[in-house]
Amino acid sequence: MEILNDSGVFCNFNTFSGPRNVRFDMYEAVTGLKLTRREWCRSRGMKTLQLQRALLLLGGPDAWWDPRVDDDNPPRFYEPLPSGPEKGKTTDRKAVEKYKHRYYRAVGWDRCGIPTSEVLVKLGLKDVDVALEKVRKRVSN
Repeated sequence: MEILNDSGVFCNFNTFSGPRNVRFDMYEAVTGLKLTRREWCRSRGMKTLQLQRALLLLGGPDAWWDPRVDDDNPPRFYEPLPSGPEKGKTTDRKAVEKYKHRYYRAVGWDRCGIPTSEVLVKLGLKDVDVALEKVRKRVSN
């Protein structure tokens, strides 16, 4: 649902407690198109997610996203907490990696976090799949 909030330029603070159907009502009011939660979750939302990821991976003329490095948290994330009731506790890097890869699989990305050809073609994004070939080659090296 966060992608819908981002796409609709809704402030997330305004959508915490409101009913979800309000977002779809707003979508219809602005576009004139009926959109169901099921349709959003199964196709349009997934398509938006894949496009966002592809654009991030493709980057620009002087920068690109390397998921092997950039999909990790900063080192401080794994340092023990210096104070408070959880003082000394830290995040388990292996658990974070496990959940990251579980997410990758759930959204149709490969082990490196690149959308798979299968999911892109299924969503009608063959041209995006072709563009990502250079990213796949770069990341596999």
